[in-house]
Amino acid sequence: MSILKNILRFLRRCLLGLLVGYWSIFIGYSVIKLIGGGPSRVLSWYEHIYGTGIHLKGDLLVLREWSWKEFLAYQVIYLAITLILCFFEWPKSNSRMQ
Repeated sequence: MSILKNILRFLRRCLLGLLVGYWSIFIGYSVIKLIGGGPSRVLSWYEHIYGTGIHLKGDLLVLREWSWKEFLAYQVIYLAITLILCFFEWPKSNSRMQ
């Protein structure tokens, strides 16, 4: 049981590390793009990372349109997962009330 617990803890910490890295890069690039080119440059970068591209709709290949709602929904989901993992990995205080 201890081995399984350690494996799960390791996987949680790896996922948390990846998400913290994602947020660091996301915020850093947003600031860099904002300073370097203004809001339009940030918007084009958001469109890029959202993955605007070709997808199959019925029998046709069509371009997926960029949507603020979908982009923000994905970001909120990533943030919620990150915060939940932080909550589980936050060190618990073992001190006693004296």
